[in-house]
Amino acid sequence: MIRKYRLTLIPLLLAAIVGCGRVETVPDTTGGTSGKIHNGREPLVGIQVTVHQVDGDSTEPVGVAASRLDGSFELATMDGTCACQLSAGEYRCTLESAGAPIVIPTEFANPVTTPLKIALSKDDDPIDLKVPQLKNDR
Repeated sequence: MIRKYRLTLIPLLLAAIVGCGRVETVPDTTGGTSGKIHNGREPLVGIQVTVHQVDGDSTEPVGVAASRLDGSFELATMDGTCACQLSAGEYRCTLESAGAPIVIPTEFANPVTTPLKIALSKDDDPIDLKVPQLKNDR
């Protein structure tokens, strides 16, 4: 009798476990404004770059990316749901470690104090961030 219930119970438990799992699709964020972060000599790896649009005295974060092994990145929207294409204008970039063993000076974390200011002359210009203060620890 117990064997009979066990054979019935096992498929039900498996169905419940499989049924509880959710398959989530990963949004396609490729095609955003591209860029590269480096210290002049070498690419900077594992850096989160957040781009803030400047509007007078205020700034608003509009795009974010993490640098790859070659220092390149592509911007996604702040919620990470799609690619972020920057238009011509003034921007400030803030930096955080995205797992990289790099000490980033605190002024780089604030859009008001960051020295990384860029002006794009046309839509979707690539971003070139030269940050000589930073170095990959290897």
